[in-house]
Amino acid sequence: MSVDLADVVAGYATGHYLQDDGPGRPLTWMARELRGVVPLDNLRVSRSVARREHELGGRLVVDGDFAKVVRWCAEAPRAEGGVWLTDRVVDVYLRLHAAGLARSFELRRGDSLLAAEFAVTFGRVAFAESATHTISGSGNVCSQLTLLWLRANGFKLYDIQRLSPYMERFGAVAIPRHEYEVRLRDAMTPEDVVVRQRWN
Repeated sequence: MSVDLADVVAGYATGHYLQDDGPGRPLTWMARELRGVVPLDNLRVSRSVARREHELGGRLVVDGDFAKVVRWCAEAPRAEGGVWLTDRVVDVYLRLHAAGLARSFELRRGDSLLAAEFAVTFGRVAFAESATHTISGSGNVCSQLTLLWLRANGFKLYDIQRLSPYMERFGAVAIPRHEYEVRLRDAMTPEDVVVRQRWN
C-alpha cells in the first residue's frame, strides 16, 4: 500500500522520520529524544576540508541524478550492518523528489560521482537521510559544500538525527526533543505550519 505523501510531509514537519520494520508491516514513524542538528547560522567551515576540495577538483551538483544517488546510498555497506533504505523507503524518497520535496547533493568531477548525499527539504529545514563516497575525504567535501549551499539558499537547520564527531566539525550539536520542535517550527513558513495540522 502506497504511503500518502501529505502524511509523510506532516510527519517530518512534526519531527518524525520513517522506518521500515520489514515486509508485511507498515512503515512506522520514529522521533528521537535527543536530536542532532547543524544550525546553519552557526555553520563552521573547515579549512582542511576546503583544502581537500581544492585537491579533488570537484564541484557540487544539486539534483544531477537523484534516483542514482538514493540507490547508491541504499547499496553502500553500513558499519552497523542491516538495510534501512528498503525498496519501500526508496519509493517514498523518489516520490518526494518528484514533488520537489527532496534533493540530492553530488560531488562530481567530470562524469565521475565522488560523493553524494540526499535530504528531504521542507520549509527552511533539510532532513539528511543518507550519504556515501568513493574517495577518501570526498564525503567531507560533499557535506561542507552541501551545508554552504543550504545556508546560501535560505535554509536554517540541517537535521542529522544523530550527533556524530564527523558532523561536529561543521558545528553540529545535540538538542532535546522539545528544543528541536521549537527550532523546527521557527524554520517553517506559514504555509508549512498548515501542513503540520494533518499530523496533529
